[in-house]
Amino acid sequence: MGGGRRVLITGASGFIGGRLARHLLERGFEVRGTGRNRMPFEKLGLEGASFFTADLTEDDSLDGLVDGCEIIVHAAARSEAFGPRELFEAANVRATERLLEAAKRRGVKRFVFLSSPSIYFGGRDVIGATENSPPGLLSDPYAQTKRIADEYVLAQNGRGIETISLRPRMVTGAADDKFFPRFVEAMDSGKLKQLKGHDPLVHITAIENLLDALLLAIDADASLCGATYNIANADPVRLFTMLEILAELTGRPFEPGTVPFPLAYAAASVVEGAYRLFGRTDDPPLFRLQIEVLRYSLTLDISAARTKLGYEPTVDNQETLERFAKWYCE
Repeated sequence: MGGGRRVLITGASGFIGGRLARHLLERGFEVRGTGRNRMPFEKLGLEGASFFTADLTEDDSLDGLVDGCEIIVHAAARSEAFGPRELFEAANVRATERLLEAAKRRGVKRFVFLSSPSIYFGGRDVIGATENSPPGLLSDPYAQTKRIADEYVLAQNGRGIETISLRPRMVTGAADDKFFPRFVEAMDSGKLKQLKGHDPLVHITAIENLLDALLLAIDADASLCGATYNIANADPVRLFTMLEILAELTGRPFEPGTVPFPLAYAAASVVEGAYRLFGRTDDPPLFRLQIEVLRYSLTLDISAARTKLGYEPTVDNQETLERFAKWYCE
């Protein structure tokens, strides 16, 4: 399937990038990974894969990094929910621009970009978002900068390179170290809260489904490039219904407290303000986007990926939860 084609994976030391590296190696691709931290990648034990430590925002060596690669999968990003906008612009916009320009100079054939459906989110319920749905309020710098990068990547299609973008929602499964672990930790500490009167409808994406979608994007006909595709599991689920199942699978108590949305949002604003005052760049224990996720629904229309790319999610929500829980409890 891979035919020995060389793929560069940015963010290869992260959850998605690491799983993708293994997935492609097993299918005959030659894998070159890059990231800021070599150790997590080495722990994967991927025989035959190479890794290069690089800072995509500053290094002068991007031409050498991409040289000889036929495909780039750009999974690296600053995905925190809080921090100065300039940090997000550097990691999510400038790094993408520099990498893509190096790819064009070195004759890379295809650039696959991991975007985010967070660009639809903000201040309202969004049900069945299509790739052409208008952006939300985009109050957080992550969504703002991913949108800018997404538009830039797609605009470069046909200018010496083929570009294609995927927007997967809430990717999880075995080795997920961000999404579900936060909820499990909240259960353990008794801090899991539900906004009074709200249980938003959400989509999640099994890592296996995303890996299938990425392979389809790598091999898609050139006529399908220059576009972005929503990726998710087949069916949405109520957030707290899902968390109750997760609690049962991981042996945690499920006793979420309730709090009114205005009070929670105001408290998050105060905490964010304090973090900014003291120059903190890490995620605070409470922030506005966190409250919005507990308040507003966001589901995706994945019909474009199905009809054009041939994407079909094979792992359902229950199995996604079971695979995460098994890994987490080992």
